[in-house]
Amino acid sequence: MEYRSLESIPGELVAALWRHKFKAAITAVVILALTAGFLVISERQFTSEAKLFVRIGRESVSLDPTATTGSVVSISDTRESELNAISELLSSRSVVEKVVDQYGADVILEKTKPANPQIAAVKKWMSQFDEYNLNPLQVYNLRDKAILHFQEQLHIGLAKKSSVISMSYESASPTLSRDLLESLITIARDDHLRMNRTRGSQEFFDEQAAKLREELESKEKELRDLKNQTGLASLPQQRELQLGSINLLEQELRATTASVRAAKAEVELREKLLVATPAMIITEEVTGQPQTPQASMREKLFDLEVQEKDLSSKLLDDNPRLMQVREQIAQARAVMAEEGMSQQTTRGVNKTRESTELALQEKLAELASLEAKQKVLDTSLAEARGMLQMMNDNEIEIASLERGIELASTNFRKYSENLEQARIDHELEAAKISSINLFQPPSYSETPSSPDTKTTLAAGLVLAMIGGVSVAAFAERRRQLQMYARNLAASSALVASAPPASTAPKSSDEAPEPKGAATTNGAAAAASESRRPRSEHPLPR
Repeated sequence: MEYRSLESIPGELVAALWRHKFKAAITAVVILALTAGFLVISERQFTSEAKLFVRIGRESVSLDPTATTGSVVSISDTRESELNAISELLSSRSVVEKVVDQYGADVILEKTKPANPQIAAVKKWMSQFDEYNLNPLQVYNLRDKAILHFQEQLHIGLAKKSSVISMSYESASPTLSRDLLESLITIARDDHLRMNRTRGSQEFFDEQAAKLREELESKEKELRDLKNQTGLASLPQQRELQLGSINLLEQELRATTASVRAAKAEVELREKLLVATPAMIITEEVTGQPQTPQASMREKLFDLEVQEKDLSSKLLDDNPRLMQVREQIAQARAVMAEEGMSQQTTRGVNKTRESTELALQEKLAELASLEAKQKVLDTSLAEARGMLQMMNDNEIEIASLERGIELASTNFRKYSENLEQARIDHELEAAKISSINLFQPPSYSETPSSPDTKTTLAAGLVLAMIGGVSVAAFAERRRQLQMYARNLAASSALVASAPPASTAPKSSDEAPEPKGAATTNGAAAAASESRRPRSEHPLPR
């Protein structure tokens, strides 16, 4: 079997196209004609587009007032879930039903044009199978069909990580597409407001707030009367102040008691010191006064000592002159030792005794004041403790009333806040204020969105080219198979007409086959093989 190279395939394809050019051209023309016919008979469709911006509003960050009356469980509701909920609302059947009821099923299904007689006849003939449920064209309810048609033509898209919802509607009229989309947005915004409000919540909270107000006023009056009787304005603060006052009085009393004891000990000590301290003391004493005999003798002794030093450096110790000087020095020292130094003494009043007596008198006065202060502190401390005992006696009743008032005030405040929130929700619904805002109003475009002429013609041209090439290739393949079958039949006939060659070994008695006969058979096979054109060989599998 002979295989074709890849380089020969494009040439063979071009040859096949040229050989079957009429078939390929007819196929391409037919496909182009069908494409043009589709563009002619197809109904123009117009699309209206709109975009909604969902901002963060009260519906996103607040709870319903009735949901906060008890225990609140934290639920992590993402922004994506809110956008998905609004997207589901826009395509919900309830919203679509309101749009269909507003415009009518005939308008939604676009039955304003007269029906085709042939199609009407087919529908009438098929209606005989309605009771057997075998009619595929049977319409059970025109309104339901309009709802399904509206949902099929409505397209809603939600981009990731965005607060914008895109929506579009396609119909045979640009005005109808825009009007239906506007009506859908209006109805969806009203339903969104309705879904985020609980009916009857304002009346409920108004009644409950009135009851709690009466209960709170009654308990406040009872507490006021008790405080007027006991003279207690604010028990915790007064208790804290009273405890602080008692603490200060006790600290001051301890400090005063310690000061009294210290003052008494100091008075006793100063009295002992006063007894041991003399009234008169020596105030001045002068020794070694100038121009006295003792001073002259001292000068004489100094001179002798100097002379003795000078002689001892020149003379020997047994020198009479040195010995005489040393004797004079010894006599002078003896005389000075006997007479001693002269002193002058002055006596006066002892200042220490005077200051001790003065300090003793001051400490006695301070001791008297401290003892008086101690008595006052004892009295004040007893009164403060009595006041604290009175507070403790009335604490339970006041605390019970205050707890009741706090509970009633908390409930009243909570229900008042819920009442205000319910009122705001009611006013927002009445004013139709929603967090769904128009980012892009429904558009009006007279350019049909389908069919797209350029795209359709381009697709038809591509299909025509592919179809022509495919038909030429198929025809060429068929021709090759037919030629291969004819050649195979001719080869089989030649093989059948040739004598069969014996496969048994030849004996020595048999005559050898003539050389010319073998040559004739080989030539015939070679000629038959050479007559097969190159293109008639079977294609490789």
